[in-house]
Order: sequence, then structure tokens, then C-alpha cells
Amino acid sequence: MSCFVMDKFEIWYLVEAAYRYLEFHVLPEKHDLARQLLQDNLQAVKRFYGDSDLPGPVPLPLDIDDEELPPSWEKQAFDPVQVIKAAKCYLYQTGSLPEKNASRQLMRQLIDAAIMELPGYEDAKWGAPAPKGE
Repeated sequence: MSCFVMDKFEIWYLVEAAYRYLEFHVLPEKHDLARQLLQDNLQAVKRFYGDSDLPGPVPLPLDIDDEELPPSWEKQAFDPVQVIKAAKCYLYQTGSLPEKNASRQLMRQLIDAAIMELPGYEDAKWGAPAPKGE
């Protein structure tokens, strides 16, 4: 296993995805959520490598500036499969943190919400389909 500090665009993407997919959740303000995700990611990398052995350059600044505007993406950029993949990436990069970590729990909630938006999900049978010949 290895891990890295995700760049700000990846963090902002996850924030925007959370606001789109978790609309009924009480989420922190976008800048606060971005800071939380970035700081937890950095903490996980430091836990994995130690403070002195960080892999490659760490993106600076390590904080989200309150004046910084989130980047914008086209609506199709938030396709459920891409959102799931981005959230899974974050979970992998923060794998050294406890499972109850708030950022990791948020990513799992985001994945669950994106799964329900996959094409065909609503039409699929609840439970299991009938066996052949039944």
C-alpha cells in the first residue's frame, strides 16, 4: 500500500460531489469541509510514512484559503461512477485513519448516495431476482 496527499482540485471535487449527492445531510460550510478533508488526508499520509518520509512533494499551501473559490465542473463531471471512484481514492489515501473518522464516513455516505444514482438502480429488483425458470 502507498498513499499520497490529494491535490486541492481533487478535494474540491469531493466537496462539490458531497453537496450535490448528500443534499439532505447537514454538511459543514464548503471551505471548512475542504479543510477537513485535506487535513485528514495529510494526517493519514503522515501516519503511514512518518513526518520525515513523505512521498514526493506535498501540495502547498496545505490549507484552503477562505477567499479561494471552488473550481467549477460541468454537470456530467459528477457522473455517479466518477464520484464513486473519487471517493474510493480518498478512502484509499486515508486508509491509515480509524474507520470512524468523519471524513472517511462522509466518503462512504457519498458512495452509497452515488450508487443509488447509477442507471438501472431504481428499476432493479429489491433483494434478488427470481431464478431462471421460475
